Amino acid sequence: MKIREEGRVIKIENTRIMVELSGDDKGKCDKCGCCSMGTDGKRVVPVKIDSSVLIGDKVVIEIETVNFLKASTLLFFIPTAGFFAGILLTVFLINRPPDYLYFIGGIMGTAISFVILKITVGKKSVLPEIVEKTNT
Repeated sequence: MKIREEGRVIKIENTRIMVELSGDDKGKCDKCGCCSMGTDGKRVVPVKIDSSVLIGDKVVIEIETVNFLKASTLLFFIPTAGFFAGILLTVFLINRPPDYLYFIGGIMGTAISFVILKITVGKKSVLPEIVEKTNT
């Protein structure tokens, strides 16, 4: 499923463009997690670099919602599996370990799973993209 939103380019950085969404209809994208709500109640979204836009341009962005579901699944289940794998590894490596070693093994498994996620997923995060420029 894709969500389209209109907005205005407010900042251009080296790796992304910041777009302030203009619509007041927050209902269709409340659960997506892409927007960061500012203190003034404005929604700001980082999008992919597009050389044809300038600060102040009005644009339409497209957000692929399935990417956020995949990311949240990875960020929950992989570290949880790493925690349990660390506990199991502690059981198999140490005969009758003290209780605190189970916890340390679980934490180490979680840390290793985050490292694995960083290496495998790394910079593959999918940002929304600008699909069209509207008249300013």
